[in-house]
Amino acid sequence: MEAPGGATADDATRGLVEKLKSVRSSLEGRPDDEVQEALRQALRSEMSGLSEGEAGRRLDGARDRLVGEARDRARRAEQLEAEVRRLTSQLEELRAAAAGSKGAGRAGAPAGDASATLGTIRDALRQITQGKDVPSESLGLPASESRLFRLVRELLLFALNFERGVHGLLLAIEVGPGLDSRMGRQQKKIIENRFRACLDDEEGSVQALKEALARNSRFVLQLNDAYATAIRHGTRSLLEDIDPQPIVDSSQGRLGGLNFEKAWKAFTDRYADLSSLPPEDTWARFYQDPFKQKLADYLEPEGGGK
Repeated sequence: MEAPGGATADDATRGLVEKLKSVRSSLEGRPDDEVQEALRQALRSEMSGLSEGEAGRRLDGARDRLVGEARDRARRAEQLEAEVRRLTSQLEELRAAAAGSKGAGRAGAPAGDASATLGTIRDALRQITQGKDVPSESLGLPASESRLFRLVRELLLFALNFERGVHGLLLAIEVGPGLDSRMGRQQKKIIENRFRACLDDEEGSVQALKEALARNSRFVLQLNDAYATAIRHGTRSLLEDIDPQPIVDSSQGRLGGLNFEKAWKAFTDRYADLSSLPPEDTWARFYQDPFKQKLADYLEPEGGGK
């Protein structure tokens, strides 16, 4: 019974721990000094007749077992607390989702709330067409409606800025009849008013905006086509300017033969004139007219010749 190790020693230690637990449980609710005295008596009873070494081993084993069990309980308590926090968080999320779903499904309130929200967004967009900066935070909108406003605001600003840029370019390169700075300012107001008319729900405003956006969507392709046309026609004109045959025809000698020196001088002079032209003069002389003529098609209704 007093074997120093193995199953017998473990059983003895386990028995001592169970004995102490039994005493502690039987005195639950009693004063601490009474419980401690009962535990001491139980230890003396269990240790009676044992050698000092064996008694020490059993006490150490019981202490280690009790400490281990206490640590296990603390660890399980921490795990349970973490699980409780996780479940509480999920419960709050479910409650919030249920509340949002319930609020969205109410029959009476949403109509008024939605109307007020749309009115707020419409007024803010109208201010943007007037050149004002309207941060979404200043509108006091719910999160989802605030995201919707930011989306519509960016699309509106893109459409406004794109059309302003298109007409600014047309003004800069003098494409279109009678364009000047005054008409440029007037065109800017026309662009802004077109969007405001939609926000004010004016008759035919959406169709007019649709047609303007469709025309704007063609501009990049039209611009590329104008450059391609200008390069094709301009290069042909430039090559014709240094075509050697007219130079040869105008450089005949008195006896009908070619005056080579005269022809060479005429050719080199013309080449020198062309190569010394500044880029803007080269563009104006050979490329500008076909470019403008082709880009002017952008100002025509879709379909051009209709």
